[in-house]
Amino acid sequence: MNNTPDTIESDAKVSKDTCCSCEGTAPADDPKCMKKRDGETNIAVGLFLFALGIPVLLGTLGIEGNVRAATVNAVCGLTLLSIGGGWVAYGWRQFKQATRR
Repeated sequence: MNNTPDTIESDAKVSKDTCCSCEGTAPADDPKCMKKRDGETNIAVGLFLFALGIPVLLGTLGIEGNVRAATVNAVCGLTLLSIGGGWVAYGWRQFKQATRR
């Protein structure tokens, strides 16, 4: 017997959680809802990378006498901040496009 999610019959009802234009349907059925969910995920990933770049830059301040290590930390910290910021901006753009009426 094949018990994959596609073949299991369930008596569970589809939840009435709706977003954007998903009125009466499951959120996964509408591409706009997927875009909204992807935007939220991209924002979360971007915030994580941005937050990860902050301690890297703060660690640069503690390096004394080793200019090469301070430079590498500064470049890595700024790179994480810029990638995180770009990811947040991209996710925000996706989210706004999906929720626009």
